[in-house]
Amino acid sequence: MAFAAISAGAPVRVLQGSRGLEDLASLVLDLKRKPRPSALDAQKRWEESLAALLADDAKRLEESLESWPELLVQSDSTGNSLLHRAASAGALQATALLLERGASANLRNQEEATAGDLAFRAGKQAVFEALVLHRVFCIRREEEEAPQEPPRKRRAPDPAAPDPYHSQRLRYEGSRLLDADSKAVMMGWEAPLMKKHAEVLLPVRGLRVANVGFGLGLVDGFLAELGPSEHHIIESHGDVLAELRRCGWPSRPGVAVHEGRWQEIVPQLESGSLDAIFFDTWSETYEDLRQFQDEVSRLLAPGGRFSFFNGMAPYSIAEHAAFCRLAQEDLETLGLPCDICKIELGELGDQTWHGVAERYWQFDSYYLPLARKAPSRDSEHPMSWRRWPQFPVCVTDKLGKALPLAEFGLSDMTSGRP
Repeated sequence: MAFAAISAGAPVRVLQGSRGLEDLASLVLDLKRKPRPSALDAQKRWEESLAALLADDAKRLEESLESWPELLVQSDSTGNSLLHRAASAGALQATALLLERGASANLRNQEEATAGDLAFRAGKQAVFEALVLHRVFCIRREEEEAPQEPPRKRRAPDPAAPDPYHSQRLRYEGSRLLDADSKAVMMGWEAPLMKKHAEVLLPVRGLRVANVGFGLGLVDGFLAELGPSEHHIIESHGDVLAELRRCGWPSRPGVAVHEGRWQEIVPQLESGSLDAIFFDTWSETYEDLRQFQDEVSRLLAPGGRFSFFNGMAPYSIAEHAAFCRLAQEDLETLGLPCDICKIELGELGDQTWHGVAERYWQFDSYYLPLARKAPSRDSEHPMSWRRWPQFPVCVTDKLGKALPLAEFGLSDMTSGRP
């Protein structure tokens, strides 16, 4: 059990709690001084704490943790920590206490599920929200203390190749755009989502729109059908630009193609010159999206709209919800309140991913974001919105079966690791 590892001096990472890291260091020292309990005593301690937890008796649980602090880092035979068990039971007070004490909300059990994932599966909305908001806090704190790369929207980070996108050849295979390693840059199954994005961005004809990231040209095709007066396309990869030209986009009426990275192009665009913006790049982090959002606030005219492909952290519904909320909070601070519309995507099936090295989506539901710049906040399109600050993800949403992390190129995130 984890008790033996910690008493032997193994490193443990705790992500939260005002006393979390300090308490853990003290815990390691204390455990080294104490004799190791017998298996019977250890089991009894676990069962007593679990009973308090299942009753959501925070006072009794706190007494157990005061007496046996090692329980914070122990797990049962399935890899479930006390926090996992609290989440599954919907024990809100116990969950809050465990987080305050420094329990890791990012620890995975043997099924590769976090406590937040289990709260979702058990239909415990209040606990799910508490754990997701806790992760948002942790992500922000990690960035302040030691900036780390958040999960990429479509592929796992590769430290050996910080910018693999522009240095490799891409190829179009039917309704797929693949990189040199057969990892999908964009796929045809996204078409219904791109249609919805286009419809909410351009509710009337004659608006000025910009799309960042051409890919298969799906969203640009749908945007063009809605009659914009100006249609800007920003694309940086040579192979995609060649396909864009082959399809005749530069010669279409009202279309302006900007060749280069958005970091170079966007600052040159005039403030308040756009009514709608869509962002769908590949192999970039949430930090890139956040930097782009700063430009969105400047570029949009009053009443303007912004949306993006919401594919962050698709390997965990709790982590995905955390990045949804992170984006909403960041957009709110920019004066761009962001609502969410749940789209029933349905099961994609294994055949969809045949011949693709890694998946970049798994849920049956998709959470379409739409941020709007004051004064407009109406919704002309007949869709059911979760208005800010309503929570973006509900435990009643359909997700489908959970897939192994290895399907997303994240096989190094093994059980028991944060």
